[in-house]
Amino acid sequence: MIRFAFLAAGLLAASAAFAASSPFQGTNCELGTPPSQAGDDLSHGGVVKVHPHAKDIGARYDGCQTAWAESRGDWAVVGVTHFERGQPVAFWNPPPGETLCRYRGGRALDDKRGQCPPAAQLKLKAMPAGCGRRILLRVGVSKNCKPE
Repeated sequence: MIRFAFLAAGLLAASAAFAASSPFQGTNCELGTPPSQAGDDLSHGGVVKVHPHAKDIGARYDGCQTAWAESRGDWAVVGVTHFERGQPVAFWNPPPGETLCRYRGGRALDDKRGQCPPAAQLKLKAMPAGCGRRILLRVGVSKNCKPE
């Protein structure tokens, strides 16, 4: 019984580590947890962290924008978009239900199952850090909590 518990814990830890590892390389592509300046978005009654902010992804940006959702007191990667020269060229979301999409000219390539989000929706806008929690708790909501 103890051996089974260790095996199950090891598999869970391995899958969590795999889920946090982006298949892309570049600026911000290998962040396991959101940095303190990550922006906030709200989804399904919870806070989603986004880094970098959309306003920081300019025409020369080569790297990733990552989104994390809180899960059991930790942050889990829920999606990573890879940009080249400020344009989305790939999107990945981790297992379970892993998806890897490639884009060219704003269109998904080989999306036979219809699982790839539209390229126009891949650059996520977020509110400043801390706004999501303030909105959910209904304390200190201000006009400064608008998506950037």
